[in-house]
Amino acid sequence: MYDLYNDIQTALAALKSDSFYQSEYRQNYEQQVAALDDYVVQLKDMGLEEEDIAHILYNKRQALARQYQEHTPTLIQKYINDFVYSQHRSALGWTFDQLAEMFSYHDIIETLTTSHGNLDTWLTIDHFTDWLRQNYMRESM
Repeated sequence: MYDLYNDIQTALAALKSDSFYQSEYRQNYEQQVAALDDYVVQLKDMGLEEEDIAHILYNKRQALARQYQEHTPTLIQKYINDFVYSQHRSALGWTFDQLAEMFSYHDIIETLTTSHGNLDTWLTIDHFTDWLRQNYMRESM
């Protein structure tokens, strides 16, 4: 049986802890995203075009996001997915085709090799509890 109360407590404890934002998993994710810059150089040295590099980086970045989510409390994962979906209409952000319609391949590469450093500005206890009220309080009525 699903224990919503326990999931809420786990999520709130994580958000109250500075270690959530400074966690080994988050730091590892940030390092892997930063390492994509070197990967771009390697791909260019191999003679790949910017379009191909952008596609490769898109897939790699999506895989990194999924890997990071595995180490995030369940309700925080749902909150992040909803937030990202509200911004990009996809749980893992824009599709590659959407990016290609809006940006040059060079800009896509730049975006994909840059971490989302503003995590703590929207992943806050206040925003999370507002999301909980909107999504779980109405379900229990």
